[in-house]
Amino acid sequence: MLPVGAPGLPPARLLDVGCGTGRLAIPLCTPHRTIVGLDRGEAMLRQAVGKGLVLGTRGSWVRGSAEQLPFARATFDGAYAVRFLNLFSEDEVRPLCAELERVVRPGGVIVAHFSNALYGLGVSLVRRRTGGYRKELLWPGRIARLFPACRVERSIGTHLPFQSQLLPLLGPIWSRRLSTVTTRSALRYLTHTRFFRLVRGV
Repeated sequence: MLPVGAPGLPPARLLDVGCGTGRLAIPLCTPHRTIVGLDRGEAMLRQAVGKGLVLGTRGSWVRGSAEQLPFARATFDGAYAVRFLNLFSEDEVRPLCAELERVVRPGGVIVAHFSNALYGLGVSLVRRRTGGYRKELLWPGRIARLFPACRVERSIGTHLPFQSQLLPLLGPIWSRRLSTVTTRSALRYLTHTRFFRLVRGV
């Protein structure tokens, strides 16, 4: 879902927002793709630096706030935020999404990961009654409001209810079929999380 540079051209430059210890950024670094990881936690960034040195990656690490990204407009070919945006309510996440749009060039790609509201509706209702309502669940159609300068090119659902328990019982063939159905059919609206690939407009 992320852009990759081509041989003979400068590497695609991607931003990992909320990179933590580099769990995703380090494996994504290739000769044709370089990652800039941003996180607020100094201790986590130190771990990312250590991992990068050991593995010889091309990543770089920046301490900063996702609310005010320390980069100029259209700096990156793409950006992604995994297990990060879903930690905030819709009102809280709106300025974060605006910052992602700002730093990605026109035609660039943003990959955003959210918790799916339809999956978590029952949990939400229970938590609402106990004072712990999860505002971070994203309802279908809201993604366009959060990223008005982008168009949704693709969405993928992951983790149907009890999917992890079912896959070992189904065998490899049916496991692959279930994964295909989950990501490509209407069942993606029922999955625990969804990934959106968005293309930045001009």
